[in-house]
Amino acid sequence: MAAWIETKGQIDHHRQVAEFARRRHELRENGGLSLPSELGKLAIIVAGATKKRMPGISPSKQFLAFMEEGDRVKEQRERSKNHKEVVLMKNPGISEMLASFADPEVSDHVLIGHGAISRIWLKEPGSSRQDVNWSMVAQATLYGEQPHLKQGKVEQMMCGHIPSMEFHAVPLGTFAVNSLSNVIAAEGQVIPMPGERDESIREELFQPVFTGPDSNPDDVISQLNELNARR
Repeated sequence: MAAWIETKGQIDHHRQVAEFARRRHELRENGGLSLPSELGKLAIIVAGATKKRMPGISPSKQFLAFMEEGDRVKEQRERSKNHKEVVLMKNPGISEMLASFADPEVSDHVLIGHGAISRIWLKEPGSSRQDVNWSMVAQATLYGEQPHLKQGKVEQMMCGHIPSMEFHAVPLGTFAVNSLSNVIAAEGQVIPMPGERDESIREELFQPVFTGPDSNPDDVISQLNELNARR
């Protein structure tokens, strides 16, 4: 039986995951944390990229549905009073989104739009789609001007499937949070657009992706391997 040989890209990916896991552990050990949720900001990022072909809903209606969902979530979270401030970021660019992850005053994120478990689609001027993925978010939090981990949650309210092109998926918020259980997503699912899904099952749909041990870098890698084994 022929041995499995990894490509250079796959080797580089695993090296990067291991490095981010080590760096995350280092920040946890040294207290490199954001503000706690009750003192911090919740950033609601509403991505503006749309799909050209989506049965029954035009790009303009997709855009409007996401923006309205952002308004709804902002109103809901302001009523809950779990954060010092709720910031709604509609149709941000890549640099604006990553700046929110690099800001230690931002303790929590909610992400709304098209995407997958590892990425969200943004709309940059002159472009129909630009992805922000897990690696870009990790770089912003782990190696920014004020390296830190979020004490709150990263709620990925977009599709949570693993694209077939990804041989080893990493959820977008994995290396941004102090506790892996605070990465929330609809794992493995392509979800309906806002307004088309049963909101009564929201809590059932969006669940912690990771539920295992989280005390050292090997735990992170193990949980990522388990996630990919479930695909």
